[in-house]
Amino acid sequence: MRPISEEPIVFGRVVAEREYKVGRETLLLQIGTPHRASWKTDFYCPIRLVRAGKPQLKRVFGVDSVQALMLAFDLVKALLETTSPKIRWFAGEGPGDVGIYKRLTTGLGMEFDRGIERLVDEAVLNRSRELERLHKKKIARRAKNGAA
Repeated sequence: MRPISEEPIVFGRVVAEREYKVGRETLLLQIGTPHRASWKTDFYCPIRLVRAGKPQLKRVFGVDSVQALMLAFDLVKALLETTSPKIRWFAGEGPGDVGIYKRLTTGLGMEFDRGIERLVDEAVLNRSRELERLHKKKIARRAKNGAA
């Protein structure tokens, strides 16, 4: 069996694609269809980053195609965030926002991860309620100022 580094990367069909701007250049991200590894027990998901016409091919392995795909997004996030602090995604909040966010798995067990998820859900709910309260206050202030 060949070492992993010598295994050819089959890209296949593009299943996800996004464009970024790095200064005046365009960086194209493509994620390909997960494939079974040649040793048949694992899968890998191919990733292609194209900048200045030069493709860079990477892959990430998982125990199945779903895990490989999920891990591909983790790798892409890390790769993009180290590309340039000025990287921009058109729908991002500003430079550096690549639009791919960290999943909350820790590897410390399902119960621990579920506890973390509950904490995050609670924090999101509290923040949503706070924003809703501030929005209502703003509307009431506008109505009061408009009526005066």
